[in-house]
Amino acid sequence: MKKRSFKAYSLNTLRRYIVLGSGLGLLVGCQGKTVDEPAHSSSEISKSEIKGELTAFSTPVIKNSLQAPSLDLPSPTVKTPEPEPVDPRTVAAEVLFAKLVNPGLSMEDWEQTHTQLLEIGESAVPVLAKGLSSTNNIERETAATTLALLGPFAKGASTELIAALADSSPFVKANAAAALVLIAGQEAVAIPVLVETLHSSDPNLRQMAAMNLNAVGREASPHVAELTRVLMNEQSPEVLVPVVQLLGRIGPGAALAVPKLQQIAFEQPGELSTEANFAIEQIQTASGDSETFKQ
Repeated sequence: MKKRSFKAYSLNTLRRYIVLGSGLGLLVGCQGKTVDEPAHSSSEISKSEIKGELTAFSTPVIKNSLQAPSLDLPSPTVKTPEPEPVDPRTVAAEVLFAKLVNPGLSMEDWEQTHTQLLEIGESAVPVLAKGLSSTNNIERETAATTLALLGPFAKGASTELIAALADSSPFVKANAAAALVLIAGQEAVAIPVLVETLHSSDPNLRQMAAMNLNAVGREASPHVAELTRVLMNEQSPEVLVPVVQLLGRIGPGAALAVPKLQQIAFEQPGELSTEANFAIEQIQTASGDSETFKQ
């Protein structure tokens, strides 16, 4: 209730009290003073005269004899927010994740537990996102690996995955990038890390990076020079084939890689040669050059 309304309400109430008991009000208000008797009887007093009397004596009556009535206002009700419901699948994911990072777990049990965690899907993401912030390397690596396998379902952990691109563990970095490259709108932050990982001394990391670059195409065109250097230095077909395929998907923007692709098509046998020829065709056909190089 506004303050102004409270004042108006109190004064009107007081006036009503005074009108009903005007004799008492006037006597109290005029203690110690002599009041001349009116020349006419009380029955002849008009309402306007009564109003004048009350106006003249209202101030002392209010100050000396009456107090404003108290207003018992209801206390505001504070609604306690209800706790958010807990997803039982998320609770199960917490249990499974804790089991996964137990060093004493056998390989067979680890694989079974990891499969169960993956089956939970998106409900496991909050648990895995929290795991990325752990100070324990095993927990961070396990969380990153699982999120990479969840692919687009890991979207809810995008913020934590981006932060993990700066992790001290190259394994965490690579898997965080592998997860992000599958999340719409996050490819741009993931591709540079995957391309960098192609130069890792760990062959497993190089292979993983190459395979995950299969998810992109022309978005990787700024990295053609680096991808071409991979063709010059890499020996493993498991890394070379995905990189050659990526260069083909980039199209005309990968023209810089054509000479090296021609060399691979001529020198390398089997699948690698076939993929190199196809990549050359994609690059040159898209650019308007119909010449292709077949083995």
